[in-house]
Amino acid sequence: MAKKADENNGMTQLNQEIKEGHFKKMYLLTGSEHYLINQYRDFLKNSLVPPDDTMNFSHYDTSNISSKAIANDLITLPFLAEHRVILVEDSGFFTKSDEDLLNAIEKMPDENIIIFCENDTDKGKAVDKRGKLYKLFEKAEGVYNFNTMDEKTILIWLKKKITSAGLSSEDAAIFRLYESAGPDMTSLSNEVEKLIGYCISKNNVTVKDVEEISVSKTEDKVFEMIDAISKHDKKKAILLYNDLVQLREAPMKILVLITRHYNILCQIALMQEEKYDSSHMAKTLKVNPYFLKKYMGIAKQYKYKELLAAANSCADADYAIKTGALSDKDSLEKLLIKLM
Repeated sequence: MAKKADENNGMTQLNQEIKEGHFKKMYLLTGSEHYLINQYRDFLKNSLVPPDDTMNFSHYDTSNISSKAIANDLITLPFLAEHRVILVEDSGFFTKSDEDLLNAIEKMPDENIIIFCENDTDKGKAVDKRGKLYKLFEKAEGVYNFNTMDEKTILIWLKKKITSAGLSSEDAAIFRLYESAGPDMTSLSNEVEKLIGYCISKNNVTVKDVEEISVSKTEDKVFEMIDAISKHDKKKAILLYNDLVQLREAPMKILVLITRHYNILCQIALMQEEKYDSSHMAKTLKVNPYFLKKYMGIAKQYKYKELLAAANSCADADYAIKTGALSDKDSLEKLLIKLM
């Protein structure tokens, strides 16, 4: 019996299967990390059919979803090829039962392979593990989960992307990049590519480079939002949050930045109680003196226990997302309401 795919992350098992060329008839790639889902979608497709083979490859997404057309493809044999591949993305079929589709999958010839890529963070299309279609894929050991990686793994991944481009980097620069962009690997990949292009002529990546290139307007808006919250200006805070939504910033990225700011505010409040001067604070916290002055102004609006409670609320919001209790958007908005 084949080894069941890792319930927390499908990478190890799928890597092994692709390497050995031992393919299953059905794959469900799902989870919260879209970057990894898309990456392994492409690995699978490129391993199964040549890029120019349009006869034996069908692609369905939200623009052309049709269970009838998919069912027809599933029972059609490949033409002068080893495999016929049907790729279906963001279908929503795992939230409802479609008997015609289920029957077609069960009757699918051995040469055909279906790959579903489903966004498990979209409320309207989240995968229902109790449904018949999911049970069918689970029985075939074809469910592969790709969820948000832990901080250490992402930092190693970022380091490898930079070194593979022939650059060296300070560890602090790698962490600052992660801190700025958040744990979303798509955002991080875009940011690290910009950073590599900027630093390629000098062969080294520093914290200053990250600050100049990869720390976006998002951080400024989050900082302004926290400042507005400290002044009880709910209207401004909501407007700033809406700006971030319009910019399509990932909720997890916003949450990481809010958490970072409140952790810094906690440390500043303690240092102010200990009568440390601003130069010591800036050096210890590695905060730009301009921002430090703003942080100190915000910290004065609170008691230390209030800042600590806010930081703990940020941690609770992160936990709710990672355990699946709330979606990232719902958890972030619940946190903002609590902070305001």
